[in-house]
Amino acid sequence: MASSNGNEAFRRTLRLLDDRISSAEYLQFGADDLQEMNVIVRPASFARTSEDIELKLCFFIPTTSNVLSAPDEQDLAEEFLEFPEYDATREERYGEKSWERARSLERYLSCCVIDCGLDELGWNSLDVSKYKVLWEYKVSQWYVESVYCHNSKYPHVKATMISDHEGNDGTLFRGELLALIRLIRGRLATKSVAHYSNYPVLLFSMMGVQHVRILQAYMDSSTLVIQKSKLYDCRHKNSGLLDFLIAWFLSSPTGELTSSN
Repeated sequence: MASSNGNEAFRRTLRLLDDRISSAEYLQFGADDLQEMNVIVRPASFARTSEDIELKLCFFIPTTSNVLSAPDEQDLAEEFLEFPEYDATREERYGEKSWERARSLERYLSCCVIDCGLDELGWNSLDVSKYKVLWEYKVSQWYVESVYCHNSKYPHVKATMISDHEGNDGTLFRGELLALIRLIRGRLATKSVAHYSNYPVLLFSMMGVQHVRILQAYMDSSTLVIQKSKLYDCRHKNSGLLDFLIAWFLSSPTGELTSSN
């Protein structure tokens, strides 16, 4: 059963962790670095079907192909939105920055899932400003672009973030960690879900030269557990990969979460 004492312990743990990450002199954190801070990072397989998912605990179930409707290319065209094919010469010709490529990818995926019926599946957009600062521009450049909660009153939250970081599979970036921590802290402070014992987050991290990875985070007692996918290369349109990302973006909340109600 959830308790105010348990949630207060979560708040204290996350506040201290936020302070440690924020004050660190480096931008990338390996598994050993994070384990010293009571953060466990596990590589995981975010498969397309629930039967193939290899997550120790799974709090989001991807939408199945028989439910998923393909984004309407005509609708996207009417919004003057095409897949942002990577062109290495754009940096030289137009001074385009790596975070701008990540932003173009985020915008395309967000429009696709909205067109596929994200709201019809119960996901509502939240005001990012209601959360503790979800951006940085000095130490590093990153920001959370969108946050969604489910209208079933589940405590789950999804978000997308954009950064100039060029990621690798061996480390997590400072911005990813702070975004996850602050999103959980934001849900802890939300009265309508305060009676739950956990606050799972699914984060789509768009970065660098048009790469993305999926992160699922939750609290296990006093430990923050982060399960991460590999980095996916989205420089060129890959319909199978896009379908996979959209299916997870549209995923439904699940998992056994105790409640005091």
